[in-house]
This record gives sequence, structure tokens and C-alpha cells, in this order.
Amino acid sequence: MAGPIDWTTTVLCTDADLREFETDVLQWLGGEGSASKWRNKAKDLIAQRMDLRLKDIEIATDIDDVKDLIGNPAVLKDAACYRSLHLIANDVSQATGDLYDRKAQMYLALYEQEIEIAAGLLHIDIDESGAIDEDTGEMYAAPTGVRLKHGG
Repeated sequence: MAGPIDWTTTVLCTDADLREFETDVLQWLGGEGSASKWRNKAKDLIAQRMDLRLKDIEIATDIDDVKDLIGNPAVLKDAACYRSLHLIANDVSQATGDLYDRKAQMYLALYEQEIEIAAGLLHIDIDESGAIDEDTGEMYAAPTGVRLKHGG
């Protein structure tokens, strides 16, 4: 199994990944450059969500950034694409209900669905060994957000 990552250098999605969902997404931005500004913003928003999701694991470790314990950040790719497309469409929208506003809302809904699925599929190096070990429960170790309690 792959070991942990360096979150700061991890690229969750690329312009090419965005074009798989919206072939003309760069034209939305005037056709110049790339969508890196929006992809970076999407990564920051995902990082905030992962910080909250992984808070219990962070408390139990000595590592500075618990996201560095993620062994398979590729599962976040589609969520990062959807969030990036939401941010881009929202930025270029001219009015409530226009094409880009509708796309922004659609991609936000897809993001919300996908981030929950992806978070549940994360492999976390809980013991900080440098490797994800299936035998110690590090595969799919991120909390699902569902909490069951007795009697309440």
C-alpha cells in the first residue's frame, strides 16, 4: 500500500481533469491561462473539510498536518473537480438562474455527494509508520460522519 503524502504539494485535480467534465471550462475564464486559482481554492476548501473530518485522528497524533497521513488522495479528485467547477461557474455567472448559475448549483450538489463518499474511502496512516497497513485498520479509516449512539 502507498504511504502518506505531503498535502502541501499534492495536486487533487488538473485542468485536464476539469475538461473531462466541461470541455470548454477554460473558455469560461476567457480562454487564458488555467483554472489553477480555482483548483487551489477548491483544494483549500477540501482541506478545511478534511481537517474537521480528521480532528479525532489529529488529536491522537504528533504530526503537524493530519492530511499528510492520507495515503490515497486520488479519491478526492472528482470532489476537487466538482468544487473547482462550482467556483468557476459561480464566478462567471451574471445573474441568478443563468446557465452558469445553474451549473454552479449542479456542481456544488455533486461535490457535496462526492466529498462524503471520498472521505469514507480515505486511507489514513494512523500509526504514522509511513505505510498504510490493511491489518491495522488504516484503510477506510476516516470517520464517516455517521455516529450511532445507544438510547438517544
